[in-house]
Amino acid sequence: MKSLLQAILLMLWFGTIAATHAAITPTALRCEYRQDPLGIDEAVPRMSWIVASNQRGQKQTAYQ
Repeated sequence: MKSLLQAILLMLWFGTIAATHAAITPTALRCEYRQDPLGIDEAVPRMSWIVASNQRGQKQTAYQ
């Protein structure tokens, strides 16, 4: 009985982690204001995106 309870709690914990990480999705990806550029001549191209989430209060805090 104790191992069954531990297994259920472990599954709930992993489910919570997966739901948290899958909540934010980058959309409308652009490079130099174009959606699907074939070639960019800029040494440092400008990139932009919109962050979409199915949960309230989610925001982007960093990028790499």
